[in-house]
Amino acid sequence: MAVIERRDVYGLGEPWHPILRAYALAIGRMKALSASDPRSLAYQASVHGFRSESDPPPDRFRGQCQHNCWYFLPWHRWYLHYYERIIRSLLAEIDEVPDEVAESWALPYWNYARDAGAAKLPPEFASPTLWDGRRNPLFDDTRLPEVNDRSAALDRVQTVPGRGVLDQPFSALTSGVATFGGTASGWHHFREPGAVAGGLEGTPHNDVHGFVGGNMWRFATAGLDPVFWLHHCNIDRYWEMRGHDADPTGWADVSFDFRTETGAAVRVDADGCV
Repeated sequence: MAVIERRDVYGLGEPWHPILRAYALAIGRMKALSASDPRSLAYQASVHGFRSESDPPPDRFRGQCQHNCWYFLPWHRWYLHYYERIIRSLLAEIDEVPDEVAESWALPYWNYARDAGAAKLPPEFASPTLWDGRRNPLFDDTRLPEVNDRSAALDRVQTVPGRGVLDQPFSALTSGVATFGGTASGWHHFREPGAVAGGLEGTPHNDVHGFVGGNMWRFATAGLDPVFWLHHCNIDRYWEMRGHDADPTGWADVSFDFRTETGAAVRVDADGCV
C-alpha cells in the first residue's frame, strides 16, 4: 500500500517535481469536466461557497464551508481529504503520470513561513505555461498581478499564527474569549449568532487569502485557484503542530456531507477527521 504524505512545496527540491506535474495535469482534467460533475474544479469550488455567503446553501453538498466558528478546521480537513481522493482517481486515468506517483499523490502544503523566498507564490503556480510549453492549469490570472509576477511577498507577521494562538483554548462558549479554533456553535454558514473566528483563521488564513487576491478573495471562487488547496493544507498543518490533546468534545453531534471520487454521497462526523 502506497504511503501518502503531504510535503512542503518549497522543499520538493526541483522545478516541476512529479507531485506538481501530476497536480497540474489533474487540475487540467478537472477544469475540462462539467460543472455538474463532483470531480470538476467548478463543483469542488462550489462545495466551499456558492454565489453569496449570505444565501442559503443550494443543497447539502454545496455552499457548505464552515467559517468563524469551531468547525472551521474539521470541515476543511474533510474537504481536503475528499479533494485528494478525487485527484488520485483522476491521476490514475492520465497516462503521463507514473503509477507510483498517482497512487501516493498528496497535496503539498505552502509553508510561506519557511524562509523569505517561500513567502512568494510558488513559481510553478506563477508560470502561464507548463514545463513543455502547454498552458499551465495551476496559473490563475485573477490573482493580483504582483503575486503572479512574484514581486510581492507575504510579511512575516502574515505567515505565522499570532503570539500565543497555538496555546489558546481550542474553543469557547462565548465570543469574549480568544481561541485557537473559534467559538462553539451549531452548524455554521455565516448566520450563527455569537460565533467568532479563532486566531488561526485570522492569521495566517485570512491574510494569505487577501494577499493572493482574485478568486482567493471570495468564498464562492476560492477553490478555483489551485493554490487555495496548498494554503489550506498549511492551515491544517498548524493544527497538527498544536496537537489534539485539547480538541473539544461534542463535535460528533454535527455531520458534514461530501461526494467521493465516484460521486457517491457520504456523511461524516465532525470529529471523525482527527
